[in-house]
Order: sequence, then C-alpha cells, then structure tokens
Amino acid sequence: MQDENPEAFAKATASQRNQISNCRRHVQLVMRVRFLYRMKTSLKIFPLVLALAFVSSIHATDIVRIPAEYKKGALASPDPEYPMKSQHLGYQGQGIYRLVINKKTGMADEIKVLKTTGHRELDASAVMTLLNWKFQPGTIDHRDVLIVFQLTGWSRGLH
Repeated sequence: MQDENPEAFAKATASQRNQISNCRRHVQLVMRVRFLYRMKTSLKIFPLVLALAFVSSIHATDIVRIPAEYKKGALASPDPEYPMKSQHLGYQGQGIYRLVINKKTGMADEIKVLKTTGHRELDASAVMTLLNWKFQPGTIDHRDVLIVFQLTGWSRGLH
C-alpha cells in the first residue's frame, strides 16, 4: 500500500501501518517458503535422476569372445578386456590377429593385425592381451586368432 498509494499510507494510523507491514512480511515469508518447497522437491528428484543416469550408462553388457578353436593348444590364453571408452562410445567389431610364436619360449614375439576391428582402442586391447598367450615351446610357429568385441542390450551412445 505504501508503494501503491503513499498518501493513503501516510493517513493510516500506526496500527494500520503495522498491519500492512506484517502483511507484507507474511507475503514475503510465504513466497520464500514456496520457493524452498519447490527447491526441496527438485533436490529430492536430483539423486533419482543421477542414479538413473548412472544405471542407464552401465546397462549394456560387453562381450569379448574368442572361439574355442583359436585357443586350442594354448597353455595360457586370457581374453582381452573391453576398453571402457570403447564401451561408452559404442565401439564394436571383430579382428583377426596373427601371433608369431617363439619356438624356444612358446610366447608371442610379434602380433600382426590381419583384419582390424575398425577401432584403435579395441585392436590395442587385443594385441596387448595376445602378447600374454603362451603355448608349449617348439610346437607351433604362428597362430591366427579371431577376437569379437560386442555390446548387447541398450547402450547410451555419446556420439
């Protein structure tokens, strides 16, 4: 009332002015409470949204598959890991790699990429793992290996 009609506010008695001030404070308080209530509702929803974003990003299942015929005769043949970055970007593919085996140690001296997966990270993971394969010394001089990197289920692409 003071801002809208200064003359009427000046003519008002002290008790009326006090009521007007109290009313104004009440309105301000109600507005603050409404704002805080809306904020609390938003803040209650935030952890749920955050949890859903986390769960949805890990919903896809990664599969790295090496058919059994390629592991035949190997003493140690660990599977490569699916690189996290490649999973998030939705990279998939299959590659063929040639292991050149040292006849004295049975370990791979060299890995050649015969067919790339199409993604450098997947090929690097395969090559680094194939260097850890071990065969009976003197039994084999090379081996071609097929490795399949595949994502199943829903994945959240970041392209």
